[in-house]
Amino acid sequence: MYGTIIIGALALITFIVRQLRMDDPMLEFRIYKYPMFALSSAISIVIAVAMFSAMILMPIYVQTIRGISPMDSGLLMLPGAIVMGIMSPITGKLFDKYGARILAVSGLTITVVTSYYFSKIGMDTAYSTLVLLYTFRMFGMSMVMMPVMTNGLNQLPAINNPHGTAMNNTLQQVSGAIGSALLITVMNNQTTVKAEELAADHLHRLQLKYNNKS
Repeated sequence: MYGTIIIGALALITFIVRQLRMDDPMLEFRIYKYPMFALSSAISIVIAVAMFSAMILMPIYVQTIRGISPMDSGLLMLPGAIVMGIMSPITGKLFDKYGARILAVSGLTITVVTSYYFSKIGMDTAYSTLVLLYTFRMFGMSMVMMPVMTNGLNQLPAINNPHGTAMNNTLQQVSGAIGSALLITVMNNQTTVKAEELAADHLHRLQLKYNNKS
């Protein structure tokens, strides 16, 4: 596994160096000399990781751990998707009126708080609670993504706007895939550890029961 990670990292570095040396690159990395665009790109990467990983981990959790049907799993995530679709034009108007900072801070706060509560869910967490948490989390992300990306693109010269859009789209897809893979790996490792702990605890109880009978 580590070998493939090293090969991937070296390939990525080679690709970036190659693009920087080209007069007409496929991805223009020089746009990162603009600090506001670099900041907005970093925030967009974090949000993409959080969004795509939740879209993958939530169905795994509710179907595998909780035994909820695929239909109910999809219905659980439906309100969040609807909220994001509705909020897209609304956040555009709010961005024109209040700017990106207020929306970004508010949205990131909602995302962090709901993510914290997601870390506390268990077997007894109500289905309605999961729906509300997921919906509010997507609501917070909808307040961040468009305003932050637009604010970053606004700092670029008009000639570089296509490069900025292409870079943001590429990084969202790549970061979402990498983040999902990373968090699924963490989940699988934690599942293995918890299963071993439960098995050891069960074996210990059986040994105590056997010793007491003896």
